[in-house]
Amino acid sequence: MFRPVAWLGVLFQFALVALFAFIIARLFSVREAAAAFFFAALTHAVLYRVMRAVFTAEHRRGISLIRAKKFSEAAPHFEASYQALVRRPWIDRFRWLLLGSGGAISYREMALCNAAFCYSQSGDGTRATALYEQTLKEFPESSMATAALNMIRSVQQPNATPDNA
Repeated sequence: MFRPVAWLGVLFQFALVALFAFIIARLFSVREAAAAFFFAALTHAVLYRVMRAVFTAEHRRGISLIRAKKFSEAAPHFEASYQALVRRPWIDRFRWLLLGSGGAISYREMALCNAAFCYSQSGDGTRATALYEQTLKEFPESSMATAALNMIRSVQQPNATPDNA
């Protein structure tokens, strides 16, 4: 599946590793640039692993359940993730800083689409359609929700085209 990248966020992550390398080199008198960058990258990875565990636990649990093909169990985790992010929008707004996310798609959009996908895989097309439509209300440019709704509608109306569906 295609996942759009926010290149500015990726650039920020590289700059952050470089900053960590500079700080590590200064604080610990590391003379080898490669060693400083290694420890900086390790620090970066551990820091963001912890931050993601703290801020996106429900989302990550849902992903694990999808991988295990337990769709009906995964959907409520994505809905809980969405609700948590609605209550704390700053997490999603600053995901490039807090979570090290280089993705252009917000966690709220991902949560809605993932929950809808899970419902569609569980046979609840009505709930899936409602969540994809909610996604498009909040994120009108969502290519994932648009494509999924087009697919659902094409199955519901086999002779319809996307223009008259």
